[in-house]
Amino acid sequence: MTLRVVSVQRNIGVSIAWVAVLYTLPVFGFVAYILLGEPMIGRRYRERVDQASILMNDMARREHLIFDKGQDLLPANYRGVSQIGTRWTGFGVFPNHQMQLLTDPASIFQRLIEDIHAAQRIVLMEFYIVYPKGQVLEVIEALSVAAQRGVECHILADSVGSFSFINSSVHRKLEKAGVYVHQSLPVGLFKTLFKRSDLRNHRKMVVIDEHIGYIGSFNLVDPRFLSKTKMSVNGLMWRYERLASTQLVSIQRWPR
Repeated sequence: MTLRVVSVQRNIGVSIAWVAVLYTLPVFGFVAYILLGEPMIGRRYRERVDQASILMNDMARREHLIFDKGQDLLPANYRGVSQIGTRWTGFGVFPNHQMQLLTDPASIFQRLIEDIHAAQRIVLMEFYIVYPKGQVLEVIEALSVAAQRGVECHILADSVGSFSFINSSVHRKLEKAGVYVHQSLPVGLFKTLFKRSDLRNHRKMVVIDEHIGYIGSFNLVDPRFLSKTKMSVNGLMWRYERLASTQLVSIQRWPR
């Protein structure tokens, strides 16, 4: 078991802690590690992650010269951080992006709805919490209209964080309009025996026509309903334009 812990755990501190527990309380430590020690998220999910990694690595190799040129655009004191990211992902700095920081819910909803209305080909949305109240319904309506005019629309919502959305009539309305609604990391009594239900998808991101992207800490929740839902909706979003690699960031979680 010690060899298993050392070979699987990436964090040295976590590895030392598990080894200490296993040697101090062998039976308890063994059972605890089996139940909690590793992120058991399912075979199909792992296969999608592996496929996405291959796709990203292939593109990184194909675009290597372009990304390498981008390093010269950075001040010297930022290049070390950039190089770490390049080693881990295969991607480096890519120039010619326009970025806008959206810090209040009104501006986030406004820009997002405008971009969905202007979409021509595809809309991908991924959120931990989708709560179908208030201005969120305007976003959902924009998605429905976009799907009806021929835009391919997908929304990926966490099975736990978006429980109220997944079990709502709004979900069924979206699917009836032609929007593809996916559950991320679905849970259930039987699945809990074999997979870690506490591991959730906390990403908040949107990709529109592969050149407009949103990423940040803002869930798809109208803050006027904060007291009712008891969820934290404080957050912000970065809006990007001409971000060629945005779709690859989210593709590994899409069950397409």
